Amino acid sequence: MPFVKDLKVTYKYGAMLPAQYIRTRNNGETFRISNADRLQQDIVVYKALPPEPPCVYIRFDKPVRGYPVNLYFKLAGQFEEERDVEFQVLTRTGFKKIKTQNSTDGFSDSGIVSLFLNEGMESAALFGVEGYWLRLVDNGQRRQEKPPLPVEGIEMNVVDVVQQRREEELRFASDIYEANRVLRLANTPVQSCEVWVDELPDISEAEKTELMQNSPDIVRITRDKEENITAFQVLWTRVDSFDASGPASRHYILDPIDGTITFGDGRRGKVPSVGENSITVRYTSGGGARGNLPAGAIHALVHSVAFVTGIRNIAPTCGGSDVQSLELVERLGPLRIKHRYRAVCPEDYEAIVRERFNEVLDVKCFPHLDASGNKSHGAVTVVVMARNYDNRDYSRHLCQRIKNALSECCDCMVLAEGKLSVIPATVVTVNVTVTVALDSEDFAAEAERGVLDAIAEIIQPTAEGRLRPIGSIPTTLDFYRALKYVDHVTAVRDVMIEGSYFERGRHRLINLDGKTPLPFAVVLSGTHTVKI
Repeated sequence: MPFVKDLKVTYKYGAMLPAQYIRTRNNGETFRISNADRLQQDIVVYKALPPEPPCVYIRFDKPVRGYPVNLYFKLAGQFEEERDVEFQVLTRTGFKKIKTQNSTDGFSDSGIVSLFLNEGMESAALFGVEGYWLRLVDNGQRRQEKPPLPVEGIEMNVVDVVQQRREEELRFASDIYEANRVLRLANTPVQSCEVWVDELPDISEAEKTELMQNSPDIVRITRDKEENITAFQVLWTRVDSFDASGPASRHYILDPIDGTITFGDGRRGKVPSVGENSITVRYTSGGGARGNLPAGAIHALVHSVAFVTGIRNIAPTCGGSDVQSLELVERLGPLRIKHRYRAVCPEDYEAIVRERFNEVLDVKCFPHLDASGNKSHGAVTVVVMARNYDNRDYSRHLCQRIKNALSECCDCMVLAEGKLSVIPATVVTVNVTVTVALDSEDFAAEAERGVLDAIAEIIQPTAEGRLRPIGSIPTTLDFYRALKYVDHVTAVRDVMIEGSYFERGRHRLINLDGKTPLPFAVVLSGTHTVKI
């Protein structure tokens, strides 16, 4: 490439020429002054913006009609302190505050903000651009209390997605006093279920009046043209067992995996009323690991929706998990008898998480360590490795669900002092560079493949079928020991280990040759280099 060391441009006019016009640009606004040769006026430069708080302005080319308007804010990490962020819309009389529904917990995490634009938007020119304006005001930053908010992206018209399908309504017949009746649904696993029973043949007038007055939400009445009641459907309640059910209890048991609905026998749980179509079931099905799809994989509508031309998933869908394997059930069964959902020792915390959250790939409890890895007497930190660990937002939400579950079964002193922490594992991609000596250069390609396979086996053992345990990071000694047994390798001259991980919105590099300050790390195999 040519290298330019110095550049000089000289020019001159034969005679002075009058200015045809003057054009200025300040704060994004451009002004043009014509007839500049005949006008005498001052030109204002470096004009300051009006005194406003720190804001982010969002422009729409058309007025927003209808509400709410959903905006998805993707933050670079998760933050403990909440922000006082105010949303304002430009109206005829200036910017006015609007009502919002915020799922970001004060912009401490990524989420959807629903804007209720009941104020009329007015078109105006800001920064030299005409449009309809919305702005975000960080009141905390205005008071110089907090640093700027790191936002990776903003998306419009965003909604949460749930992997489920609404099935057709099913109707079942019930014979006279059919105890322990079992119904089977066609599609599984079942996500939600409603069971309505027509009790018109055997319900009393007093009970009918009581239900209509005190519980109208669980009653559906059908009348004919003469206003006579032809069906009196009552919504029954799902329970885990009939142990606390009586003869009049409208209860049923649902097995979402098998898709079976079981009713009582008249002593433990009421028997459904007799009728040809007395039982009506409304349910949704779906779930499982098959719903974990990469970003952009969902791009079609099942049914057309008014004013919607297309869809796409801007983030990977994750969180779905299949039924626990028989091997895992056999391993967790004896542990349940031991802990009985009371978390006392580290093994109890780990067993409860593995049993109740099948989307967890690995979990480890660290006693007397806080969330930063520092020693803290009485602290309990549970580190979770989700199956969809590459989705940081999902990992954080999963940790919050796990913390809520553990809060019900751990020591109250741990909760009272705020010493229970559930955090995602720090995923570290390990890149290794090794220098080896061979017995013959003719076998260089074969030796290189053997070295790369050995490195990958150390970082992610394939024999175990899982990742290395949380907090286990390979050392240079591990590579020296393994590489010297590779065919045609006579000596290992040098090993350099580098780790790459994500922290608070930034990718960081760390040397893993010495003592690593990452007690909650899980290593993945990255790019490796073999020097011969």
